[in-house]
Amino acid sequence: MRFIFYILYALLALVFIWLAVANRGPASISLSPLDYAIDLPLFFVMIIGLFLGVIALGPGNAWRRWKLQRQLKKAKHENAALKSELEKVATERDLLKASVRPDDPKIEAAQSPLIEQKAEDPQI
Repeated sequence: MRFIFYILYALLALVFIWLAVANRGPASISLSPLDYAIDLPLFFVMIIGLFLGVIALGPGNAWRRWKLQRQLKKAKHENAALKSELEKVATERDLLKASVRPDDPKIEAAQSPLIEQKAEDPQI
């Protein structure tokens, strides 16, 4: 996936280089309320605009990425805790299964009301 991004970045760089070579003519930049104007090559104006866009949008993107990484880290910790709890419950279940004899009359007596109740009441 990164390889695709590198290819796209290289193509974007080639487009910018092509625009810079093709647009070497001067462009006038003026501040409207002031009587100040400067003539710069058009590719320089485009690069300045790109740079200002990165500066303006970079912090918001970094903030969003930081929040997502924090959520991912929290989810990983929660997942690990749930897995360890599941392993504990599984070991307890296995120990209980091993300690119970199938022909134990106490277990049969404890289960028989439940079996009879299930047969009478379909909701259980």
